[in-house]
Amino acid sequence: MVLPISEVRRIVERVCARQDVFDACAKRDLGYVIGVLNASGLTQEQIASLTGLHQNRLSNYKTGKHEPKEISVFAAFADGLGLPPAARQALGLDTAPPTAAGLSVPQPRPASAAEISLEYPATPAQAAGNVTSLWQADLADEGILQRGRIDPAAWKDASFRWLVEPAGPPEAERPGGIRVGIGDVERFNATVEMFAQLDDRFGGGHARQPLIQYLSGDGNRLLRGRYSQTVGTALFSSVAEATLLAAWMSYDSAPGAANASCHAARRSGAAPAGSGPIGSAGSP
Repeated sequence: MVLPISEVRRIVERVCARQDVFDACAKRDLGYVIGVLNASGLTQEQIASLTGLHQNRLSNYKTGKHEPKEISVFAAFADGLGLPPAARQALGLDTAPPTAAGLSVPQPRPASAAEISLEYPATPAQAAGNVTSLWQADLADEGILQRGRIDPAAWKDASFRWLVEPAGPPEAERPGGIRVGIGDVERFNATVEMFAQLDDRFGGGHARQPLIQYLSGDGNRLLRGRYSQTVGTALFSSVAEATLLAAWMSYDSAPGAANASCHAARRSGAAPAGSGPIGSAGSP
């Protein structure tokens, strides 16, 4: 249930008046604050909409999987929810209240390398949050994933969980966001196909950044929309194909003789047909 802004403000003021919440702010323990807000009736989905912090990141803060350290995260949380001056000061922020707090939905803020969750998602909403965080992080810093720590065990864990504990289908009629129909998915596919044709014709990760920008903009907007289970399934499939195309573009744009050899193989037809994400486009 989406609460009106007036009710959100009442909940935030009531929660921030508690000594335990003030102490948590002083320790920069957002997870505790999020838990109290949830118990008071403010859902993580609405907190995410107001702050621009993705829902999976909020869940990770609440469960202690990740501990926020960046000042931009605390500022986004405080500004989006309109925290009172005392709570803002405890978080180490300017005590001046934000202008029109909670009246507009800010753009999702990119996660740092340490905050991006690459675990197998438990829900479709978490999967959407994961991939959107990756797009945002890529736009903020293309080298963020290259500098990240590789955990070989994660591949085995993801495959195992996909087999024995797959996430359910996209939720039907999710609250909030735009109304998404099958026509929107078809337009999304047509646009991604143009990116695939550009890459197939010019290679070298051509148009990679515009594709990431498109996914981070329209792709994110569609994922956060309202759709039936049938449309949601088609949308998730299309976004997965587009993300895979972006991954192949990233591979293609990497320097080195090995990459050049792969391109030569593709151009000569030596690469397996249809091995790329959309037809043969983007295949190594």
